[in-house]
Amino acid sequence: ADITIERNSTVNAVGGSGAAIGSGSEGDVFSPPTGDPNTFKTIIRITDSNVTASSGPSAAIGSGSYSTNATEIHINGGKIKASNYSGSAIGSGDSAKGKTGIYITGSNVTATADIGTGIGSGTSSSGETTIDISGGTVTAMGGGDGYDGSAGIGAGSHSTGDTHITLRDGVTVVEAKGGGNSSHGGGGGAGIGSGNRAKGNTDILIKGATKVTAKGGSTAAGIGSGNGSNGSTIINIEGGTITAEGGGKENGSCQASGAGIGAGGNTLNKTIINIKGGEMAAEYIVSKLGEGTPVAELEGIPGASASRERGQGFHNIADKKLKVLAKQSANFDRSQGLTVSENILQANPDVKAIFAQNDEMALGAISAAKAANKQIFIIGFDGTDDGVKAVKDGDAVKVSVEGAHTELKVEVFVGNEKKEAVLAADANEVVVA
Repeated sequence: ADITIERNSTVNAVGGSGAAIGSGSEGDVFSPPTGDPNTFKTIIRITDSNVTASSGPSAAIGSGSYSTNATEIHINGGKIKASNYSGSAIGSGDSAKGKTGIYITGSNVTATADIGTGIGSGTSSSGETTIDISGGTVTAMGGGDGYDGSAGIGAGSHSTGDTHITLRDGVTVVEAKGGGNSSHGGGGGAGIGSGNRAKGNTDILIKGATKVTAKGGSTAAGIGSGNGSNGSTIINIEGGTITAEGGGKENGSCQASGAGIGAGGNTLNKTIINIKGGEMAAEYIVSKLGEGTPVAELEGIPGASASRERGQGFHNIADKKLKVLAKQSANFDRSQGLTVSENILQANPDVKAIFAQNDEMALGAISAAKAANKQIFIIGFDGTDDGVKAVKDGDAVKVSVEGAHTELKVEVFVGNEKKEAVLAADANEVVVA
């Protein structure tokens, strides 16, 4: 299906189990759909129009509840006001299974939900979701209750599909608030990121957005993961003015509040802030060894986003305050980290510190330093079990970052166990090397 709302149109649409503007419902919890996801596609184009849309378990603008359709939503200019119950205001419906792409350019958008997501995937949906916002003013409020909360922009509670979020140059104002509270032992969704107990992976890129304000629902991050989420989260901030506040906790059974930027409380997987983590590593070397310290860098797989972003963050600081004598790829591999470090230390005997873009290479560097009988300051990245053990054994260094509600969490809980904060931006053990 192809739905087009032309310039200067005024539309008021109301849906129920099917979308107000988009695809219809294909079932319910008792009679779920049997068709393969993404066999059919719905494309929605709204250009320079005044649109008001509301719905129930479906998206107001997007796919119906239990829909298997792939959905593309293109909103250019105009004024959009969308609201719904348990799906998303703009995106996929409750328990939808198809892929969803949401592309908003230069629009004035308000998207709110009672339990679902403002902009993104509906509750319990399983399809992959891509959200790309450039230009305009966007207000997105996820909904929730004492048990579950969804993201303002991102994933619905209990969703399993991966979510990709990009806020680009030209976005004037983005205000996103996750829904939900912990009054009944549940938790909230992130302002921008994943919903409560979402299982899909989430990546977030904020690139030059003028002003972004994000507040997490109860125990969720402002920007990052929702309470109890089980997928990995990657956050990269390359520009803009960012204000992020994590949600608190209203119930003693929820052990941890959410970070401003980073992990929600009770998360079960990693939150990685690549660029920030690289900057933290360089800043820590400066703080401990001083400006002008000769350093080396072990790079990851050439062209990989983690290599590029962690290296970018490191060089943001290192190129100004440190002396980088050598950098070479070791492909995120421990044995290559050993070999490359041996060669670097032999060719550059003045090296005092090594930044490795992951823990495996850092562990290789530790072996190389021991073999050369050198005292080298070594920093890794990721918070793997072996990396954490190296910190505790005294082979690598660690530092805590203060301010659970402003930057990164220092300590979080997994179940009832409090975990120590170690290594850059890991959700279970957050903070540097």
